[in-house]
Formats: sequence, structure tokens, C-alpha cells
Amino acid sequence: MILLSSEVSADDDGVSAESLWIELKGESKSVVFAQLVGGEWQDESPIYETTNAMTSLAMGTAPSGEKLVVWTEKKRLKTELMYMTASELDGLLVWSDALPLHNKGHENFSASVVYDPEGIAWLFWASTTENYSDIVLRKFDGSWGDVERVHSNNTVPDIKPSASITELGEVLVEWVSYDFKVGGYADRARRYTGAPGALDRASKILVDKVIPSDVQLPPNMYTDALALVHFPTNQKIQSVLYKQGFSSN
Repeated sequence: MILLSSEVSADDDGVSAESLWIELKGESKSVVFAQLVGGEWQDESPIYETTNAMTSLAMGTAPSGEKLVVWTEKKRLKTELMYMTASELDGLLVWSDALPLHNKGHENFSASVVYDPEGIAWLFWASTTENYSDIVLRKFDGSWGDVERVHSNNTVPDIKPSASITELGEVLVEWVSYDFKVGGYADRARRYTGAPGALDRASKILVDKVIPSDVQLPPNMYTDALALVHFPTNQKIQSVLYKQGFSSN
């Protein structure tokens, strides 16, 4: 269960949260989308279907309202990243076709996305190109930039990236990396400084501090579904994963 509270009064008719989950029907798998409007979940709808296994949903909403959805899809011998965008037309969300985002390397997983105050999406994920996974970054401002590694070259696994915007308008990515000195995984982080004026813009988009706590998930979601709950008006806390009422990150 999730409860949505805010430091600022929200429009009762506005979208306060959105949810994505993967639904299985025989051999078919669907990415399903629903919106919470005025405290009530609206009818859910599938936005993508495939027979391939899917996981690692990620979602971001730009200050302009454009949305970016990313997921992991198993295709033969590789695990690829796929994406869709959505924009509003006459009050309705219009979704693009699903396209491959990155299919290099053997495995691509654990995507995390956040939009900065300039409206640029920063997508981080773990990608295995040789023996170990690295945290990589690709930015989207209507078209995709090049893929770049977030950290220095190393020979250990780097996994579980999580992206957010700081109060200074910086892009913060946190992940865990194996550390031989401690004999286990250790926390790592990197900050990307925003463009001039980013702090002023950040103070505006970070106003709505939506905090997850206790309201029902979409009622028609099947038992044991792992749901991504997304807060479109909050650029700082974009999305949280839930399963059976518990946050998983």
C-alpha cells in the first residue's frame, strides 16, 4: 500500500501518481500503465506487448510533461534496453512506438531515469560489455546522446544505479561497486553539476515533495506484481518500486 502526501496542496483533479507493471497472460507479456487522479486509480491500459521476458521498469517526466519509459527485455542471447516516450495531446497521453535503446554488450539491466531542470533525461543502467558490469549513462533531449561510463575503468561489478536531482539542481547517481578491501559491495556516487541557472529552476521543479506512504495500489493489479510508482510532479523522487505493499528501493 502507498500513501501520497505533499508539502504543497495539489489540485484534486490532477495526476498525483502513475504506476507501471508487467502483466503476464500466457506467452504474452504487457507493460501496463495507470494514473491516480483525484485519489482514484483510473482504468489501466497496456502500452506495450511482447513474448519476450521483461523487467527493470524505469520512468521519468520532464518539466514540460513529456514522459520516458525504459525497461529491460530479453532477446535471444542478449538483454536489451527498450524505451517509449509519451506526450499529451488534447488531454490524452499519446505513446510512441517501442524502440531499442541499447543492445551492445551481453546484459543491460537496472535502469534509472531522472529529468534535470533543463528538461534533459539522464538514464543510468548497468551494462556488461566484457566480464563485469559498469554503470553507464545516456542522455535524451529528443534524441539520444552517446553512451558513457560513469566511473573510472575497473575490473569489479558495478550495479544498482539510482538517479535523483539534488537541491542544487545537480544530477546525482548512486550505485554499489564491489570493493576487495571490504570484501563486499560499497556505496559509490557521482554528481553532475547543472547548467548556469539550474539552481533557480531546480527550486521550482522540486517544490512538490511527494512522499510515498500508505494508499492502495491500482485495484486490478495481479497478486505479487512488482509495481513502479511514479510521481510526475516531483523531479526529486521520480519513482519507487513496490511489491505487496513494501518499497524495494
